[in-house]
Amino acid sequence: MFDKFEKIVTDINHVTARAASLLIYPLVLVILAEAFVRHFFQSMLFFAYDFGWMSFTIIAFVAGGYALKNDVHVKADILYNVMPKRVKKIVTIFCYVFFFFIPVGVVVYYNFRALYIAIIIGEFGQFTPWAPPMWPIRTIMCFGFLMLFLQGIVKFREFLKKDGGEGIC
Repeated sequence: MFDKFEKIVTDINHVTARAASLLIYPLVLVILAEAFVRHFFQSMLFFAYDFGWMSFTIIAFVAGGYALKNDVHVKADILYNVMPKRVKKIVTIFCYVFFFFIPVGVVVYYNFRALYIAIIIGEFGQFTPWAPPMWPIRTIMCFGFLMLFLQGIVKFREFLKKDGGEGIC
């Protein structure tokens, strides 16, 4: 049953990250259009700033689970690589619990709270005249962190299954 969960989480992270990566093209076009309009017409595209940060937020937040799945997050392996196997396992478990599950769980919780508040009060962006509603971007942020958390569960289980989980503590 958990294998099916692992496949679903991994597939969702793969598909959503690939879809989010396509936002780079309209993001570049909008930024180029904004630069063109500013330079030649001394005007601005009032939506470009919001579109830019929202697009980048989507790309970055949705890619978290995908990056974890593909093991491309930044690591400090200098000390880790010289540790004995048993110490590596203990360090990995400690780091997953205290530096991944707890912080990411807290971020998921507070993102869902912020989403709830954004929906209840009808929050809108306040930095440009476009003033887009904030609940869509907050929803994507919640989704991205939730998928990162779920992918962390998958990776942690893979780690525990490796070598039969023997000699962990």
